[in-house]
Amino acid sequence: MVFCKWQHLLDRCAYWIPDEGAGLASDASTTMAVADRYGGNGIGRNGGSGRAVFINGYHVKGVGRTPLISPLTDRAHASGGAYLEECAREAIFSEIVDEEFPHGSVPVLAIIDTGLVQIWETDTGPKPERRCLLVRPAFIRPAHFMRAVDYIGHTPREGMLDAQRVAQTVQQACARFGTPHFASIWSTFWQHWAEQLAYAYVHRLNHGGNSESNIAQDGRLLDFGGMTALPSWARITLAQGGPPAGADMHCLAEGMSSAMPLLARHVDHTLASPEAIQAMASQASTCYRNTAVRELLRILGLTTPQVTVLMGGALAAPLHAAANRLFAHFAREQFCIFDGMPQPRVPWDVVQIWDAVAPQHLRELRTLLEKAMSLGQLGHDDLASTRRTLHARCRMLTRTRSGLFRDHIKQDLYEALDGQFAGDTLTAAHVTNTIHGFVLKHRLDSGFEPEGAAPIGFARSHAAGYALFKDLSDGQLFALQEWHDASQSTRLTGRLPIAEICDDRLVFKSPGLSTVAVCMQNTAEGAASWVSS
Repeated sequence: MVFCKWQHLLDRCAYWIPDEGAGLASDASTTMAVADRYGGNGIGRNGGSGRAVFINGYHVKGVGRTPLISPLTDRAHASGGAYLEECAREAIFSEIVDEEFPHGSVPVLAIIDTGLVQIWETDTGPKPERRCLLVRPAFIRPAHFMRAVDYIGHTPREGMLDAQRVAQTVQQACARFGTPHFASIWSTFWQHWAEQLAYAYVHRLNHGGNSESNIAQDGRLLDFGGMTALPSWARITLAQGGPPAGADMHCLAEGMSSAMPLLARHVDHTLASPEAIQAMASQASTCYRNTAVRELLRILGLTTPQVTVLMGGALAAPLHAAANRLFAHFAREQFCIFDGMPQPRVPWDVVQIWDAVAPQHLRELRTLLEKAMSLGQLGHDDLASTRRTLHARCRMLTRTRSGLFRDHIKQDLYEALDGQFAGDTLTAAHVTNTIHGFVLKHRLDSGFEPEGAAPIGFARSHAAGYALFKDLSDGQLFALQEWHDASQSTRLTGRLPIAEICDDRLVFKSPGLSTVAVCMQNTAEGAASWVSS
């Protein structure tokens, strides 16, 4: 079974590594694949991809144990497989991140069922999981240019070979891009990563595995096994030994201190000079701070143009200071989520900034934004109208995505897929609708910010995706098309008036537009979902 419509992906990517000692069937076909070596932080004793390969132009995870798995890695973390629940979770987070984060994600192209089932022995009894292949386009990791210094391989020469691998990889990149451009790619990378980290923190959707191997060289995120929504801006620890949420720039600093000396050795020794490191670190830190303040103002209801005006004016410095104090208010609380997501003791009440009487810790920002309104920097509507618009946007963007808490989504996805269907009773349509339903239910942000309108949700069909809005002046509902399948339809621009939202479809007013059969509407009062088969 392939949970996507492109047969050529099945033809090019449906390969796996036979278990040790297993023979090949007489009619089996073989192909050449490459398990990519990489280093950096967070890969343990391995030397790169332990269960993934580049094959026929694609990156495929779950193919089996590769030679890059260290013999010291315990069997539970070295099965070589990828499983349906984690593949579906990867698809869900990659789509949400790609639509919402500044630099997007590496997309999931297909989930292929291998026909194999892994039985895990758990405290509550046997737990079966379908073994799958996760297909993504090829990409370059920063970790490809970094040493795997803790790699314990199968021969004593692995350290020397890994050093040679880094030197040759850097030399090939310089030959391909030119040395000055290759050096500038790294400077841009640190800034992109900082912007991704800041967006994740403010929107409370933390990657949970920030390292040079879980991000592409252009800043796109990947490998979302540790990703989780969070209930507040508390200092929340997501993984043993990792920094808490809000302190993720430590990961970037560690990566910079590991990568730049290697690049200096093979490219230009000045890249690792104290001055060069300080300049890059300062640029990345500035990107993080600016992005954090920008996104804070956006979740309070401001549009990107409004934020740009404020950040270029006299209120910029006071807004930065007020934002830092608000983050610090929530950061007083610290906890970990290893055993589940607790209820924070410091309430998540940011939406109350627009109440008649705002909580004390929100009043500084409220006063500054009302000053901007009085100066006409947020538009020329009357103050009451502007405040209603900001409040309506804020209600959407400050919602807590509890369905994306790590423990919740894992259990819910397993029950919806392997837990509900045995044998070959699970269909590709059900997997697709399950993934789409999770995405639509938990999307909050959009690249669209129409004037005088509040976001209410998202919808999609097999050929297009839409952001849904309510015009606050007349109450009319409309959609803006976010994406479309070029082979299925033509990209639509402008507002698309909505006639009605039924139990199973979204109906446009224009007779030339088809209904949307898979829809999720988010509202301030709650969430109502429609998912068709």
